[in-house]
Amino acid sequence: MKKAKPAEKAQECISPTEALNLLRREFSAMDAAARLTSAVHTNSCRLWCDGNLIKPHIAVTLMVVPRLADDGRWTADIVSATREPWERPSYRWEFEIEELKALLLPPQPQQKTGKQPTRRKGSSRIHAAIRQGAAEEWPGGYEHVATADIIDAVSPKLKGRIPHRSTWERALGRKQS
Repeated sequence: MKKAKPAEKAQECISPTEALNLLRREFSAMDAAARLTSAVHTNSCRLWCDGNLIKPHIAVTLMVVPRLADDGRWTADIVSATREPWERPSYRWEFEIEELKALLLPPQPQQKTGKQPTRRKGSSRIHAAIRQGAAEEWPGGYEHVATADIIDAVSPKLKGRIPHRSTWERALGRKQS
């Protein structure tokens, strides 16, 4: 039986903090962290941990969280989006710098397929209320906040019945219909 060949590590990698500050040339710290998280989830920007490439099915459980240090500089941490405990107290996370530079380019326009998505009646109002409540609770952006925390904070503001978790995820752009 043949062993799988390990992925070759890129030559030039930088830390999550350096990656955040690279993207901060064009974006706010929160937007930069959200872009990094999205790029990791879509595998358009690979993430390395202690010299090992993170597999895509693991990468979607991680997120980049910005933090303002005591000295006023922005730093970034890689955390579990599912609140999974870490095995060790610290890891060495890295991004490939060439893939990060691609995130600074303007997005390419998507070609229209001509097909319009179907929308259920009434769902847009609840989605808007969820997004508005989350934006009020986290004015700097709620992309880095766990869905469960958003549900806990915003549910009391919604009058009537509380929607299913998948409705929250769709409203927050974390799940497609």
